[in-house]
Amino acid sequence: MYEATQQFLSLDEAKKRAACIRLGEIALRVWEANFPEGCKVAYQESVTGSTQTLDCRLPREALDAVRAGLDANDIEQRYLESIAALEDDDLFLPEASQFAYYAIYNVFQRYVVGRKIDEWTIANQALASAGTPDLGTALSDVLREAV
Repeated sequence: MYEATQQFLSLDEAKKRAACIRLGEIALRVWEANFPEGCKVAYQESVTGSTQTLDCRLPREALDAVRAGLDANDIEQRYLESIAALEDDDLFLPEASQFAYYAIYNVFQRYVVGRKIDEWTIANQALASAGTPDLGTALSDVLREAV
């Protein structure tokens, strides 16, 4: 994996962005395999006791916003409750889905919101979501497809 890691880390910003979008697409496949459009996932918010519904379309819309380069659908605001619920252990997702959710969220945060998210974090989350046993080969495939 070392060679692919070095190659990923040495990409220029445009190629790294393309690779992160490709990693987001991998994570989105994992997400949608477990939470297809139209799914209903309810959870109870511990602070207020209110019942919330997870927006299963949000990861797809977030990745679309990354491709477009803007948040036209208030995605950043829409993520707030679910991210807080994950961090507060109010919302439980299967591990692969949770990695996928965070990977796409972080791609969105990095390339639309402009937060300083380490691209290597995105790569790790996306590849972990896919359960890829050979991370070096998987990352090499991403780099071939994205750049």
